[in-house]
Amino acid sequence: MPDDYLGFLETIGFGNLEELQLYGGPVLPNSIYPQPKSDLSDILLFGDDFQGYCFGFDTSQKCALVDVDPQGSVHRRNEDGFMSLVESYFQE
Repeated sequence: MPDDYLGFLETIGFGNLEELQLYGGPVLPNSIYPQPKSDLSDILLFGDDFQGYCFGFDTSQKCALVDVDPQGSVHRRNEDGFMSLVESYFQE
């Protein structure tokens, strides 16, 4: 797991952060996506946006940030790291 993610959980914690919800730890996708359109075996989810999209790390790509749409398709994110994703939700 990326250091910035682990540091955030240790310092700030998890839960509802307004438009972003962080889980208490990584979650396997099959608990949320029973019949995904993509192979999610390398994905660990860490949160969602309350709109049907989940956020995760692709463990096969050095924990690259991804989102998973409501149908279970994986999309690579452009942020540099976990903190960039969190900060994007709090910029005006």
